[in-house]
Amino acid sequence: LKDYKTNAVVSPPFERNPIISPLSNADKVVRIKLQEPLLENTTYSFNFGDAIQDFNENNKLSNFTYVFSTGSYIDSLNVKGKVFSGYDFELPKKVLVGLYEADSTFNDSVILKSKPYYISRVDEKGEYNLKYLRPGNYKIVAFQDEIENNKFDLGREKIAFQNELINLEGNQEIDLKLFKPKPTYRLLSSE
Repeated sequence: LKDYKTNAVVSPPFERNPIISPLSNADKVVRIKLQEPLLENTTYSFNFGDAIQDFNENNKLSNFTYVFSTGSYIDSLNVKGKVFSGYDFELPKKVLVGLYEADSTFNDSVILKSKPYYISRVDEKGEYNLKYLRPGNYKIVAFQDEIENNKFDLGREKIAFQNELINLEGNQEIDLKLFKPKPTYRLLSSE
């Protein structure tokens, strides 16, 4: 595995990241050691991006995804689309698209406080594909993950979102446009 932290995304995310090996040695097997219990009736996906490579020649196994379920079936819905940059027309690197569950605890500050429930990387063409989703209501958000913490950091990163919630009952295609939020201003003194 090479550059695992910058390539791989796990949906839904764990509070304590799994231990993945081997990170520096050559091996024919990738091991995933979980550090917390799994949720019931949940489909998990580990998308390794370009992290799995041949040790000698660096041939990549691009977008390899390991999927499993703790229920009796694997969720199969998807949301795909394209992310555009609003003002400078150049898509920044490290852009993620995520879905936040819109349940009874959902509010607008959730995107500042937690990681998306489902997450996907945007490729060099600006395309994303969120796979293995279960039906429900979600808020879709794209953001530039400059800090690489899988969360939107206000004032530092660009963001894109759709105002309405998504009622996911079938596959959908949604395009998003990134923008830089206006900075918050503080009044230091008045004279």
